[in-house]
Amino acid sequence: MRTADTMVVATLVAALVSGCAREREPAPAELNDILLSTFGDYDLALERVGHAAALSGWLQTDGRSDEAWEGLRVANLTLDEVGDLVSADTPLVEHRGVATAFQSAFSPEDHAALAALPDQRWTDPSFERYDREVLGGDPEAFRWGEGFLSTYNYIEKSGAFGIMIPYELRKDYTWTATEEGELVMMSRWWLERPGCSDNGKNCVLQSFGLDVFVPRPEGAQRLLVNWIQTQTEADAFLSEDQMIGFIASGNQDLLEATDEELAARGGR
Repeated sequence: MRTADTMVVATLVAALVSGCAREREPAPAELNDILLSTFGDYDLALERVGHAAALSGWLQTDGRSDEAWEGLRVANLTLDEVGDLVSADTPLVEHRGVATAFQSAFSPEDHAALAALPDQRWTDPSFERYDREVLGGDPEAFRWGEGFLSTYNYIEKSGAFGIMIPYELRKDYTWTATEEGELVMMSRWWLERPGCSDNGKNCVLQSFGLDVFVPRPEGAQRLLVNWIQTQTEADAFLSEDQMIGFIASGNQDLLEATDEELAARGGR
């Protein structure tokens, strides 16, 4: 007879891997290079111009493929890109990254209107708490395509059987105008400190990300990249493809939830 703990883990596994087990394609080397450089150069305005143009070009071509929507496995970040955002002993080889492309029905400015909201729980129903504090920038100017925002986020993510994982995240936003005249919104985030459930068995250990919004006549093409390392009681039962698939499915859920929120608000 299975023990109660084993039954809990089995249920967690079933919840995590549903629809996630298929293998995702690796990102092409060109996209990997752009993404790593974009994360590392985020604070450098001149470099951002070229990176925004390169990502816009990729989204217009390969970014429209089914594989890009299903999620592409991307290379891990290194200390060259993350710099002093994490401690020097952070095991960066242990996180995993997935890039997901999406055609949004809403403009980058529409998305910018959501950035300063103090309650961000709409991004995922598993968030019991997602409180955002604006640390810098002008929210009103930002929503109209000017300047930047710097935010601090206090999050509590719920799981099966009452598991709750608290963690804190920094997330910054900025606008970048390319030489072709596109006004691109970009965002970068990183985990301020790891967080674990009360029993210490379920944790968010690393989290980095990029979000890029490129204007199109039909709204915006969006590229969401999540690099993450988690620890759960189900890990021993999960394959590498299943872990990657879990990140990919989470990306899709967030992308669709954002458009649903904007539709409910009537856009801008």
